[in-house]
Amino acid sequence: MNLENLEKLPELVFKYSAETELEQLNGVQNGTLTPRKRKFYLEKGYDVMLPEGISLKDEKQWTDEELLEIIKKEIDEEKADKMKEEITRVWPYVVDTLKKFFAEIGYEMPDNYWIRLTKYGPGGQFYPPNGIIIAFTKNRTWAIESTLIHEGIHDAIHDLIRKYGFDSGNPDGHWVKEHMVDRLMAKVVPNSYIQEKKQLGSEKIEKIDEIFDQNYPNVEKILEEINKQIYDKQN
Repeated sequence: MNLENLEKLPELVFKYSAETELEQLNGVQNGTLTPRKRKFYLEKGYDVMLPEGISLKDEKQWTDEELLEIIKKEIDEEKADKMKEEITRVWPYVVDTLKKFFAEIGYEMPDNYWIRLTKYGPGGQFYPPNGIIIAFTKNRTWAIESTLIHEGIHDAIHDLIRKYGFDSGNPDGHWVKEHMVDRLMAKVVPNSYIQEKKQLGSEKIEKIDEIFDQNYPNVEKILEEINKQIYDKQN
């Protein structure tokens, strides 16, 4: 860890309340229980934490009032406080690692990050340009560190992911994006796990890796060439 960099840590703002949990579940943009996100999680095979008695497969669309009543029974300030303490403790390492990433790809690191703690959702989510959502289930040090770094990288490249159509329209887009983040993270976190993306198939993975290795650290060039060479698209 480069201790010289730790004097200038990006500000860390935590969010956890019944209202933020409602946003996590029923928010218009990315609420876990909105029809769009239910379909997404079911199609992609994600395990998602939900309030007791609620399933992604339910046809019922819960109202804010109904969910707030449930959330207030399940709110856990003690877990939230413990998570805040642990995130604050590992934040210098996370920042130092993200600084290496930003330096390698030639981007500026945000001056602050907000962290939404939650009991619900898939475990970790990004909220560009500088938001990270992390669930209580990520309660081990390595899980907290890796989730914050992983989602921080997602935030950083999101505009390029959108520019090259990997956030919508391309059926492989989600898995291309996840593989890109895994490869980028492996550059700054030795021995980090690169999850197998069976959904893409071995041939596409090999080609994506070849393009990545040829063009790193130019993230835009990597995505442009993936589009061009694999999906025959020009931007």
